Amino acid sequence: PGSMRRKTAPAKARKLLGQATQAGSAPEALDLLSRALGGLVSDLSLSSTPSLTALEAHAALKRLGVEEGLASEIRSILESCDEARYAPGTRAALKDLLLRSEQTVDGLSRWRRS
Repeated sequence: PGSMRRKTAPAKARKLLGQATQAGSAPEALDLLSRALGGLVSDLSLSSTPSLTALEAHAALKRLGVEEGLASEIRSILESCDEARYAPGTRAALKDLLLRSEQTVDGLSRWRRS
């Protein structure tokens, strides 16, 4: 079960990121984005928590041996999502978060296959 969960994790994250792109509001998009990345790390680390916070995700990735740059980028994106919930930004900032998230999912997919 664990290997299947890890194997399907990137596809689940990409699906949520696709939904975030189509979301009707910024808060909805931010929630989906957070669930995508936090859930991806949760699945890769086989955590019992469905979605991890920024600090939990960073720590889990480091335990898995993911390079610091990638682990820090995921922490940064998740922190930016949290901040944007309380201090809404522009659509451009949201698009940037979505693009960075897609790139990090790709990076974690490559790491998982290596």
